[in-house]
Amino acid sequence: MREKVAAKRLLEKIGPEIALGSISPAIAAKYRDDRLQEVSAYPVRAELALLSHLFTKAKKEWGIPVDNPVAEIERPAPPRGRTRFLTDEEASKLLDASRKARNKNFYYYVLTLLHTGMRASEAAGLYWNQVNLKERVIFLPDTKNKDTRWVPLTKELTKELSNLKKISKGKDENLVFLKDNQLKTDRAKARPGIKFREAFNAAKKRAGLPDIHMHDLRHTAASHLIMSGVDIRTLADILGHRTLQMVQRYTHLLHDHKLTAIDKIGSLGRGKE
Repeated sequence: MREKVAAKRLLEKIGPEIALGSISPAIAAKYRDDRLQEVSAYPVRAELALLSHLFTKAKKEWGIPVDNPVAEIERPAPPRGRTRFLTDEEASKLLDASRKARNKNFYYYVLTLLHTGMRASEAAGLYWNQVNLKERVIFLPDTKNKDTRWVPLTKELTKELSNLKKISKGKDENLVFLKDNQLKTDRAKARPGIKFREAFNAAKKRAGLPDIHMHDLRHTAASHLIMSGVDIRTLADILGHRTLQMVQRYTHLLHDHKLTAIDKIGSLGRGKE
């Protein structure tokens, strides 16, 4: 679905009348610069990656003698990742504020993000047939990395989702947090999390947390897991990262946590209580 959205943007900006072989490095560079005026580096990088893939496929599989213009230009550097995470007190304030949302499913959605570390759109696009409450696990058949993933559930979240399923009379073919008619557009299908953006902005304002982003809830889950002693390999598996590189940002938290722990024996052998 993300590829479909990226392809639509390429067609809109470059134009369907321009043949693949006529796309020059200058055209690709202009596309990059124009898009960076509209969105962040992440979607631009994804769109350029799709364009590059088309040229590679055309040359290798379709036998079309074309050079890849994307290979001749600089791709925008990804922005530095945020590592803002909520304290236990802040998380409690956000959940309390989420209960006051007009959409009563919003509280359960925020709790799911905090208790699983799932991406916002992974959670927003969930169907009940992906949620196994008995085994306390969620199955994601198609993730951002194109891998399948099993996401474990906390006991508290399992209890809350069980309540939600009862009061909403959720069936296997139904979405957990959204209604089916909310995912009609290509944009909503690609990024279901945007359907909760307005509710999230209102909730964080009520909670007195204006600086947080929805993605920070994923950082929050990861940070608290590692501070609880979870090793980075397990953390990477829970978050759905193929390598440990993406979870290295949390290792400083583990170091600080160990320092706090070791200080508890600071009086050892010194005759002090």
